[in-house]
Amino acid sequence: MCMRVACWPTFRVSLCTSNGTLCARYNNLANAVREKGGPSALDEAILCYRSALRLKPDHPHAYNNLGNALRAKGLVKEAIHCYVTAARLMPK
Repeated sequence: MCMRVACWPTFRVSLCTSNGTLCARYNNLANAVREKGGPSALDEAILCYRSALRLKPDHPHAYNNLGNALRAKGLVKEAIHCYVTAARLMPK
């Protein structure tokens, strides 16, 4: 399955996937968006992390990364929820 992703207006890519890797690719795209920076980078990264979690709601790394982005935006309560969820989902 291939789809066009426009999580970030200036960073459009095509993501091709099989066997559930699209979630990881959204997570990686969000990481790249955050690293590149810019005025709307955090908002765009948050959208991508949430897209990843819609595809795979048990992805602990996406929850952790979403928590980091939310914390950076000052949304501490939401970030804590993400960190707790990530810790619960991490393999023991």
